[in-house]
Amino acid sequence: MKKIFILLLLFLICTSSSYSEEISVFNKSISELPIHITLPEKIKANVIAIVGGKGVNNAMGKSNNYLTRNKNNFVNSDIAFYLFPNFKKSDTASYNYRASSH
Repeated sequence: MKKIFILLLLFLICTSSSYSEEISVFNKSISELPIHITLPEKIKANVIAIVGGKGVNNAMGKSNNYLTRNKNNFVNSDIAFYLFPNFKKSDTASYNYRASSH
C-alpha cells in the first residue's frame, strides 16, 4: 500500500505542470512557415524567440537553440512562448536578416 501511495504521489507531482495550449499561426507577411505559440493558463510575460544561425526552417518548429530547448521552463513559469521561423525554408537567420524590416 505504501508503494502504491508513493507511486501515485510521484505521478501527481510529475503531471502537475501548468496547463498549456500549443497553436500554430500562419501569417504570410511574416513567414511561409508557421509561428509556433505555446500559451500557459495564466500569462505573466511573453518571450519572442527569433533563432539565429540556421534559424527555424521547418514547419514543426524544431531547433537546438537554447530558447527552444527551454520552452517548457518558460511556459511552466507562466511565460507565453512565441517561436518565429525564418521567412522561407531556404533562408538563414543571420543578424542582418533578423534586424531588417523585410
